[in-house]
Amino acid sequence: HMDRLGLWTALTFLGASPDLVMEEDITAKGLKDYKVLVVVGDCLPPSLAAAVEAWVRKGGVVLATANAGRYDAYRTPTPVFEKLFGLQTRHSEERTSFFRPRQELPFLQPFDQIGCPGGTMPQLATLERIEPLKDATVLARCKNGKGAAIVERSLGKGHVFYVAALPGVAYLWSALQPPAVPDRGPGTHSIPTEFNSGARALLQLVLKAAHVQPSIEATPALVDARLLKTSGGYILPIANYQDKVGQKVTLRIRTGEKIGKVTSAYHGDLPVKHDKGCAVLTIPSLGYGDVLRLELAK
Repeated sequence: HMDRLGLWTALTFLGASPDLVMEEDITAKGLKDYKVLVVVGDCLPPSLAAAVEAWVRKGGVVLATANAGRYDAYRTPTPVFEKLFGLQTRHSEERTSFFRPRQELPFLQPFDQIGCPGGTMPQLATLERIEPLKDATVLARCKNGKGAAIVERSLGKGHVFYVAALPGVAYLWSALQPPAVPDRGPGTHSIPTEFNSGARALLQLVLKAAHVQPSIEATPALVDARLLKTSGGYILPIANYQDKVGQKVTLRIRTGEKIGKVTSAYHGDLPVKHDKGCAVLTIPSLGYGDVLRLELAK
């Protein structure tokens, strides 16, 4: 669950709006409107592998994390997902299975570091070593173990990425360093901001492979904004996760339609301009949140 939480947070701050997909949704109909599927969790029905593979061959992009699909629903080992993920072998040791964000997570010790394009990513909680198939490309390696850590496999029109780590856990862990004992003091309510750059770069790579552009880009970042379609335009609720509030925030909003008017719940009408298919606007002072109304140009 902690890996899902971190991945959800990272995708949100990258301007994507992730959905939680259940096992029952892994069908041709359930996946047809998605471009990226992130597979986490060690117990998965082996029957899902065929549906995922068929979706990838049509152009879908999968990111699977350490231990994903290693067992079936009865925790019986199954190799079904390994071939799909581009793995010849994988050896996983789940050394820490229970940890909470503020209590145990900050105190985990990395087993290894993975050299990602955007920075290193720690291998935490699960120690895993993998050997890729011949048709898989090694994108990154473990620094200490020297083995493959991130592999990519082309499958039909799509791609499968596998990482021998928990990128969501790494993303959150880095933002909680150095660790502090939760004592109900002021530090307990601090806002994590220094999220792991390696995990973020990995997700950016996956989104790029799927040709997914962020619907919302915020400067400075760490803003959760969800674009909601209405009959006359869009509603944009915003939550601010920066360590300081009251800063000026610029938003680039990609709707595919021309926005004629923007109204803030706190600041009233906001000037809007258009650049390379995006509506660009600035909130002069963003507090803990805001709601924008975007009306289509007439």
